[in-house]
Order: sequence, then structure tokens, then C-alpha cells
Amino acid sequence: MKKNLTLVVSASITIGVLVTIMAIVTIMNLHRWVNDDQSEMVQNLAHTIAHAVEDELADIDYVLLVSADEIERQISARQDTYESVTTFLGRQQDRFSSIDLLRATNPQGETIYGRGVEPTEHASLAQRDYFRQLQENPNLGMVIAEPIIGKISQKWIWLMARRINNPDQSFAGLVYASIFVDDLSKSFAQFNLVSGGEIILRDRNMHVVAGTNFGAMPALPIGDNRVSEELQKALDQGSLHGTYNSASAAAEGVSRIHAYHRSAKYGFTVFVGIPQSHINSIWLKQSAIVALLLVAILIGLLLGTQLVSRRLADQLRLNLSEAREAERELLKTLIRFIPNLIWLKNAEGVYLACNREFEKFFGKSEAEIVGMTDYDFMSREQADFFRGHDRAAAAAGKPTVNEEWITYADDGHRALLRTTKTPMIAADGRPIGVLGIAHDITEMRNQEEALRESREALNRAQAVAHVGSWILDIAANRLEWSDESYRLFGLPPGTPMTIDGFFSCIHPDDRERVAAAWHATLGGAEYDIEHRILAAGVTRWVRERAIIERDADGKARRGLGTVQDITLRKQTEA
Repeated sequence: MKKNLTLVVSASITIGVLVTIMAIVTIMNLHRWVNDDQSEMVQNLAHTIAHAVEDELADIDYVLLVSADEIERQISARQDTYESVTTFLGRQQDRFSSIDLLRATNPQGETIYGRGVEPTEHASLAQRDYFRQLQENPNLGMVIAEPIIGKISQKWIWLMARRINNPDQSFAGLVYASIFVDDLSKSFAQFNLVSGGEIILRDRNMHVVAGTNFGAMPALPIGDNRVSEELQKALDQGSLHGTYNSASAAAEGVSRIHAYHRSAKYGFTVFVGIPQSHINSIWLKQSAIVALLLVAILIGLLLGTQLVSRRLADQLRLNLSEAREAERELLKTLIRFIPNLIWLKNAEGVYLACNREFEKFFGKSEAEIVGMTDYDFMSREQADFFRGHDRAAAAAGKPTVNEEWITYADDGHRALLRTTKTPMIAADGRPIGVLGIAHDITEMRNQEEALRESREALNRAQAVAHVGSWILDIAANRLEWSDESYRLFGLPPGTPMTIDGFFSCIHPDDRERVAAAWHATLGGAEYDIEHRILAAGVTRWVRERAIIERDADGKARRGLGTVQDITLRKQTEA
């Protein structure tokens, strides 16, 4: 009996030790699983938000470019009245609801165009850094300013601006658009992270642009550029995205796991963080379940060891499955309401998912689309076209971009799309499908065509007036002529020109006089001269006028001028 009791006790102790070891290993692995799962969630969310902000900035950049071109056109035509420019800016602002402000200044920095601008009361932007940058550098594209309090709205705004040029390429002011920082913060708040979580948008200099803190703790103040040691180490690696753990010594004293995604195009960075305490609480809750099961196993010994272990494994899988399902639902909701067309196909071209905008294209619900192919909804020719691009993306092993016209089935309207197809690759390198994202660029293309027609009209006007124009980069000795200038000199448009090439076209008897006049102009004299040229063997009379642009030291940097055919006048005078 005693021997049997010893065997029972020994067996019970052995089983208890083994079960305890098994529980400890499970709890340790559980911490890693939960941490990896939450890290992946914040990475995906940071990526999604960064692309949404980048798309919004791309829209604003496009609006500023179109607006600058139109104002330059009106300036050239001397039609730049307050009413005409403000009306155009208003139409652009109406097309893009995210823009809260779209205005333009004169060369002195005074805001004189745009809705809400009083013609007699002009707010000045002349002291703003972005104004001076655009004023001094004609080659800058869109400049994104640090968050400022608007002089008119008295609210925090994030402002983007582009330069406006006069016909002679001198500075004519700038056109700028802004979005309220509060609107960005409100959009972040819709993601409803756990208490203590945060979403922060920083500019290229790591100044806080907007942020939302989920909980009682206030968000970091706008303009704050404090960077934790852990974040600095992550940024020093040069990667555009990644994760890091912030210590409790962070700015607001909360330890978090962060994911960041930096825009290579615009320089901003999106940070998404959830408190380490939240991850630990998930782990502790799930660990408590393990511990309770361990107690039950120890109390029951051999009676329920196998059963409890199986229930434990099932519970773990259930918790992880629910967490992943919640993440998928969050991402699915976000993707569904993005205005771009988004869809996912498997390697055989069968649809696995799509968003609401894509449903409009086919005129079918997602439930009707999933499980079908392009051949079920469109002509074989068009289906072959789409399938060919799918295969090209899969073969390239990287995202491919193409443009295509489509017709929406829901209302019959046509749209030009810029489509990016990204191959989905399994861990073993096997292609498993293609993700497609299409952005409607119809309006942008229409604006580009209008701009092209406007430039052609200018060339035709020069041809009618027999007046050409030219720009000389003095340092580079590069001379740019308009089409009419080439015609007047009897040269094919696009022929490379230099100042020496220009003098070779001047009549030999006039070269010395023209050279003297040009050197005098470089010294500060007026350049207004009539002389003869040899155009394809024909002698013509022209009148040339020019101005010289100089740098801060007074050195001649660029010449801008016109050339007019006065042959008929000279013949009449003779």
C-alpha cells in the first residue's frame, strides 16, 4: 500500500511539474505572440494613414500647380483681376473638399486673391519662411510649411504653397492652400485606438503637425520636436518604415510600441503607438486563463490533463483569431471607404475582395463579384487586357503602373485611371495573387490638356505678331528660344543655341555693334537695338529688347528678351 501511495505521489508530482513547465512555456510564447500581433497591427495602420495623407497632399499639389498656371496665364493676358482669379480659385477649392483655404498673393506677400479676402485689407505673408524660399528659388516645387496659426483664421493650419511667375519668369507671388490641423486630428480620432494610444503626424523636421491621444492624456503640442532616444536610433537607420519601443522617459511619460511610416515624396512621418501596458494587459488576461487552467490541472492531476491542455490550445487560438479578425475588420472598413478603386485577385484572376468604389465600376455588390473573374463582367478583349497587366505585375515581382480608360457600370460615366498592381508573394516566394489600386486622374489629365492648348495659343499669338521671346542662362551659356524666334532666324525649332550661335546669325556688318550693345547691357545699360540677321540666306531686320536679372551681388545671372521682325517697316522707310 505504502509503495502504491509513493508511486501515486511520485506520479502526481511528476505530472504537476510537467504541467507547470508546459504552462510557463506557453505563457512565455504567448507574450511574444501578442507583441508580434500588435506590432503588425500598428505597422499596417501607420502605412494606411501615411498613404491617405500622401494622397491628400498630392491632390493639393495638383490644385496649386493648376492654379499657379492659370494665374500666370491671366497675368500674361493682363486679365488678373480680383474677380477672375478669386472665381477660379473658388472653383478649384470646391472640387477638393479637403482644402479649407486656397488663396494667392502679390509679389509683396499680400494676400489679394481668394474667398474671404477683403480687397482693402491684405494679410502679409512676406515674413514667412516658405514665402522667402519660393521668392528666392524659382525651381522649387510645392513647399510644405511648418504648422502655423493662420493670420486670417487664427487657427492652426498646415500650409502648402507654389510660386507664381510673371511672363519674364520674375516672382509674381505665390498660391497657397491649407488644411486645418483640427481636421487631421479628427480624422485620426476615427480609428478609435485603445486608451493611451496615439497617432502623430510630424513634418520632415520632426515637428508635430497633428496628433490624437486616445485617453485622458493630452496629445503632444503642435510644433513639438522632441524625439526620444529610441526613435532617433530608428530614424538613423534610414528606413522609411519600422517599429520601435519608447521608454517611459518619452515626452508624456508613457511607454509604447510605435510604428512609423515616412513619405519619401513629401517627407512627413506618421507614428502610431499603443501603450505597452495594453499589450501587457492582453498578455496578463490570457496568461490568467492559462494559470487558472494550470490550477485546475494540478487539482485534478491525471483526471483532466489531456482535456485541459486541448482546451487551453483552443482558447489561445480563439483569442488570437478574434484579435486578427478585429484587425481585419478595421482595415476592411478603412479600405472600403477609400475613394480609390481597390481589389484583390488570386493567382488565377478570381476576385477575392473589393471596395465600394470598385462595386460602382462593375455595378455589382462585393458578394456578386467575389469568386468571379473579369471575363464574367466585360468583353473578352477588355478582360484579356486586364489579365495581361495582372500577369505582368506578377512576372515583374514588384508594383507596376499603367493608365487605362474604363466605363462605370452604375452610371455609365468614363474615367481615366492610373492603376498600380502589386504582386502578393507568399513566404516561400510563391505568387498568390495581385492587389490593384486605381486612382481617377481624369480631371488632372483634362487640366493638363487645357494647359497644353493655352501654351499653343501663346505660340500662335507670337507667330501672328512676328514677335519671338528668348531666355539666356548667362552662366551656363544656354539660350532658349520660342518657336517664333526660331522661325525668324530660319532655324528648326529645338536647335541648341548659345550666345555665340546667336551672334553667328547676325549680319557681319552689324555684329560688332550688337556685341557692344550687349556688353553695355551686362554693365547696366538698356538693351534695345535694331539690326540685321541672316535667316537661311535671307537678310531680315529685327528689333531686340531685353532685361537682365542679377543675383544678390549684382552679377548678371539671366537675360530675358524679345525679338520682333521689322523688315517690312525698314523696307517702307527705305
